[in-house]
Amino acid sequence: MKNAPLLFKEKLNAGGMIILFAWISFFAAIASPAASGLFFVAVTLAIITHLIVSGKKYVALVCGKEEAPFWLCFLALMGGLVTVAQPAVAKQYFFQFVLPIPAIYFFSRLTFHPRFGKRIVFALCGMAVLATLLGIAEFVTKRSFIYEHIIKNMYYVPFRGKRMISTHLHPTPLGTYLVAVMPLLLVLALRAKSSLLRLAYSLGWCLLMAGVILTFSRGAFLGALAGIGTVSLFFGKHKRKLIPFVLAGFGFCVIAFSSWFFLRGSPGFYRFSTKALSSGYLYTAKIDRVHSIGRIMRDHPFIGLGFGHFRVWFDYYLPQLAKKVGYDGKVPDCMYLALLVETGLIGFSGFTVFIFFLLKRTRRLLRFAQTQGSDEKKFFIVCFLPGLLGIMVTFLTYDTLYWPAPSLLFWSYCGILSSLSTSSNAAP
Repeated sequence: MKNAPLLFKEKLNAGGMIILFAWISFFAAIASPAASGLFFVAVTLAIITHLIVSGKKYVALVCGKEEAPFWLCFLALMGGLVTVAQPAVAKQYFFQFVLPIPAIYFFSRLTFHPRFGKRIVFALCGMAVLATLLGIAEFVTKRSFIYEHIIKNMYYVPFRGKRMISTHLHPTPLGTYLVAVMPLLLVLALRAKSSLLRLAYSLGWCLLMAGVILTFSRGAFLGALAGIGTVSLFFGKHKRKLIPFVLAGFGFCVIAFSSWFFLRGSPGFYRFSTKALSSGYLYTAKIDRVHSIGRIMRDHPFIGLGFGHFRVWFDYYLPQLAKKVGYDGKVPDCMYLALLVETGLIGFSGFTVFIFFLLKRTRRLLRFAQTQGSDEKKFFIVCFLPGLLGIMVTFLTYDTLYWPAPSLLFWSYCGILSSLSTSSNAAP
């Protein structure tokens, strides 16, 4: 039986993870730079304290060979600070989105443990449901107390009553946040032992799915389908051939209903309607951005343009689009493209190597859990892996890691999966 101090420490770690997810769910997007800075300082101090108290075993988890791909990735991303045209822009992106990566990753890596993992899952699901309810209320009433009386949000007026925002400033990162949490509720519903619990979890999942649809983010919808499909692979082994058809049928129904609502005078449903999805500009604008890769990589092959510099060089490399899009639209519209052109081959390769080894370790642990009957670890992998893959699907449609909540959620999920899949089985 575990002694009381160790049990208290594990509960404290779980509380820390819940606080992190509360920050991501409700405050990360709307907090001031000063408040965000203080939060990350607190997280860093928590990690340092954890390492001092816990000793060499935990220090090895941070500096060991299994974390070499992470440190390679982080150092490779530093290329986005070298030889940039506008240093202030690069530094702003670096301090806001890159520098916090080790703190969030290792905080999740060191504090998550399966013993109290379900408490964390329940808490995160509850937060997502609350954020969704706030968003639905805002969508229906076309009013938000947060953005009318507390925080100025340039996106509020254009999207009010048309796309759900909740506490995430913009519909698209809100959709990504919901995509990451949806698999947790789906797994809880499929694993529930009582009909009442199964119904409660299923209703929660349906609410989050409705939230994804009301953000009208096409990337989030694709990410949701990817998450559902991944969970289905674990729970529907004998019906895997049917999964693509079921997902396609669900997508078709959403498009059909959206088209019907749009024709009935609901402009918010335009983005999922057949009219929007058949628009040529939707695809040509993406293709033009992809075509720019050749020129950019020829001029800046190894360290790229610099953080946030796709926008700085947009008019030069994409003159055909420069007059058609405003300042806010001069972005890669794809996180993979952003990593490639803004951090070069070095940064993109470092990120790819990190993700490859993380997924490889996760797959190895999953196989071990299945053969050894370790149902607990399998449960958490099936919860968090589909969410991570769902976030990575949204990478295809916008610069996901340049928004606070999706970025923090992505790196925290990476830390959790790393904690689960370490060969030493992370700390007790």
